[in-house]
Formats: sequence, C-alpha cells, structure tokens
Amino acid sequence: MRKLSKEEKEMANYMELCLYNKTKEIEMKVLEGKAFETEKEKFENVFRTEVKIKNGKINSNINKEKMKDKSIETYYNSKNTTELYNSPVKKIFGENDFYRIDVALKIIDRNKSIRNKTKTKLKLLLRKINKLGYTTAKEYWVKKYSEVTFRNHIKKIETLGINVLTFDRKINGLAVERDTIKNFTNLENSVNNQNVNGDDDNV
Repeated sequence: MRKLSKEEKEMANYMELCLYNKTKEIEMKVLEGKAFETEKEKFENVFRTEVKIKNGKINSNINKEKMKDKSIETYYNSKNTTELYNSPVKKIFGENDFYRIDVALKIIDRNKSIRNKTKTKLKLLLRKINKLGYTTAKEYWVKKYSEVTFRNHIKKIETLGINVLTFDRKINGLAVERDTIKNFTNLENSVNNQNVNGDDDNV
C-alpha cells in the first residue's frame, strides 16, 4: 500500500470510476442469499462501468455554475449523465473498439498512407502499451522521443480505428478466437435492463 498524493486525494473526493463483472457479482449474491436465482440470467455476460460523482465534484460544479444544485434531477438526465460519464471514461478507454494485438498490428501494416518507418514506431508503441500498460509505455515513449511525439503517435493509431488498449492472442494459456471486442465502456454500446425496481438500467 502506498500513500496517495495530495492531488490523488483531491481527485478521489471528486469522482470514482468502478469497473466490474456484474455476472460474477450476481452469482456471489445468489450464493450469499442476497439475490434471486432469476437475476443471474438477466445479468448474464454483463460488464458494468460506473462513474460515481462525489461531493467535492458536485460542490465544484455548483461553484463554477456548471450545475444549479445537488438534486438528482440535475444529474440524472440524458444530457448531464452522458457528459459526466463520457468525460472520464473516454479519456481512459478511448472510443474505438478493442483489437487483439496481432490484428491491430496487421491493420497498421496494411495502411498504405503511412511510411514504413512510422509504421515500425506505431507497432512498437502498441506492443509497449500491450505489455507494459499505458502509463509505463507513455513514460518510455516521452523519454525516448517527446510528449508531442507520443500524442501524435497515439492519434495516428486511433485514426486507424484502433484502440491503443489491445488484448493478447492467449489469455490464461487459452487461445483467443475473437479478433475484436466492442468498446463496452461507450454508452452507445450499453444494454438496457430492467432492475429490481422496474426502472431502466444502462449496463
């Protein structure tokens, strides 16, 4: 465990991003007697992304006159909910679909408008992100080239429709047959379910 920096503590009081396997959560609740068996089918193959707006962010929105008050009606509507959700989620997960790493590399290779030298760099960057994670790969790239070069290379990859977050050909020793996965964090890819109270629930 490490201590959070002052900036991280302030951010933690603003927003929280939660990602979890809803299917597994329901299965555990059923075992614990906290959910009905019928709910397992309803949430089958569901991965949930949640953005929690905390008091610090709400107060900041009011002070900056972005929101009028703290009422649920102010936040829970199509315009504000979409804006508050998309702002942090798209910064982390982007908008493009997720590709298997070998498929993403082939897309770069097949592009005729990019020079071979640039293709080599883009493919290396994609491999670095896949193996080291985005933050570590960024640090490596900025040190080797520059912040501007890193942003430009990321933009070039994304322009090809590739999400810089890719998945491996094998996961836990098993070959992955799928070559792409819809970006499940995008609101347009959400699934409407009926929750226990009968209200619409975007998952």
